Amino acid sequence: MGTNPTLTLSMSHPPASARSTRFNTIGIASDASLQPARKSFQIAERARKFGIGAPIANEEAARKMSPMIMEQQQEALRKMSTSPLPTSPMLSARDKAQLVNSHLSQTGGSVFPPGTRPTLPAELQSSISQFRIAGFAQKYFSTHKKGLFRRRVPMEKMLLHQKSPLSQPLMVFNKRGVQKDALRCFKIIQKLMGERKGNGYVGPTGMELGETCVDLSIQSDDDIKLVLELIKKGLDHGELRDEIYVQLCKQLTENPSREGSIKGWHLFTILLITFAPSKNLHDYLASFLNQHSTTSLHPIPVMAHHCLDLLRRISKRGARAKLLTLVEIARAQEAAFRPSVFEATLERLMGRQMAAGGEWAAWRVPRLMVFLKESVVKLGGLRTEGIFRISGDLGAVAELRARIELGNYDITGITDPHVPCSLLRLWIRDLPEPIIPYDMYQQCIQGAQDKDAVAKVVTSLPLWHKEMMIYLVSFLKTFNDSAVREATKMSLPNLAMVFAPTLLQCSSDDAPMLMGHLQAERTFVLTLISEVELADDDLQIVGETAAAS
Repeated sequence: MGTNPTLTLSMSHPPASARSTRFNTIGIASDASLQPARKSFQIAERARKFGIGAPIANEEAARKMSPMIMEQQQEALRKMSTSPLPTSPMLSARDKAQLVNSHLSQTGGSVFPPGTRPTLPAELQSSISQFRIAGFAQKYFSTHKKGLFRRRVPMEKMLLHQKSPLSQPLMVFNKRGVQKDALRCFKIIQKLMGERKGNGYVGPTGMELGETCVDLSIQSDDDIKLVLELIKKGLDHGELRDEIYVQLCKQLTENPSREGSIKGWHLFTILLITFAPSKNLHDYLASFLNQHSTTSLHPIPVMAHHCLDLLRRISKRGARAKLLTLVEIARAQEAAFRPSVFEATLERLMGRQMAAGGEWAAWRVPRLMVFLKESVVKLGGLRTEGIFRISGDLGAVAELRARIELGNYDITGITDPHVPCSLLRLWIRDLPEPIIPYDMYQQCIQGAQDKDAVAKVVTSLPLWHKEMMIYLVSFLKTFNDSAVREATKMSLPNLAMVFAPTLLQCSSDDAPMLMGHLQAERTFVLTLISEVELADDDLQIVGETAAAS
């Protein structure tokens, strides 16, 4: 017996009158196609009465959507079970929520234990990094095609290591000459990583990297020439800088050669002290470096962490933006394994100095401070016009800094006292934590003219900061001698103007406020070096007889 098609249709769709009756019971128009939707408070009220749009509490769905938060809440409950609070394994969901909320109020509104910070799972962090990298490539990369049918190369493949040369730049360029330079840069990177003929590896020569003893740094004459050529192209063409960084990231992604990867990371450390990436590339590079800092292939995580620190520093303070010397290139590659004395806090410097033992273990200021101060005096700084005001030759300053980084405290070949003066100011200005901490800045500004308030600031400084300040002030006071003032043309107000931005640093970026505080900063330093008399016990923090020897 056949089915009546008319009957089937009528059973599948209820009559229009029934539909209109059902909708009209909650006040919704029966013919929506003829009347535009209207917002009405009465309609919303009636919808709520019928349960339309009401949230449904589903704990299982919540766990699936946010497993990490649920795990933290369960951990909080487990910890509270050891407390004297009355707990029971038969607690209802509402009771559990109340206990968790009570715990949150005691821990400052966080489900995490005090002193800890929530972190995403490593797998999720990797996925986020990949998403950022792929997103940057999708937005800024050029379209690559290959094969007989000119099929488009997927973005994922463009981000992977390749042995063959590039047929076109990774990023979009409008200038023809820049495109050729971009292809040349990729060839240079391949040569430096040992992926093209004519560039073998250097080593082993004895540089310790953990348990291994190999040196895969860039140091041969041919390699140095290639590095300088690459840096020059990046300095001459600003649009090439991002291309160079992206090309290097590409060659470090799934590179089958451990030796080639290490040389590539050495190149990364050199580039990150030379020129900065654009703001568009910053997040891409940060994600790339974070991703490689968790690998187990030693020493790549150490170098990736160091590169991440360099990226933060260069983004905040700017880059050198000039060709590096041979000593600077060598130091840049060692910095990941031999921490810099110019980038360490005073506490860390003094900790290393005391741990090393020897004659410097008894000193209460860094050896670097004593060396630079004595170098200024030895080179005739007390008789040089414009001392501390005139900058030393940048190349000589960089050379002296590189010597000190290598542990060579020697001024042989340097005759200009402006060189150690410039390096002294540069070091003090770039301390990770200023001599006068950020949180004491306002106190200095408010009491700039009161010598008692200024003295109180000095005595309130952390131990090594106070010792450093007293030693520096005692040195600056020597320039107040009439004969020295006549020769140097640097009075105490002039010295205060020079050292104010070095000693007093504000954490705020508010330009109008900073401009308004300039005079107060100078007044504070002038009061410090001219009116504040420090106790003899404080001034004798180092033995001047030892300095003379």
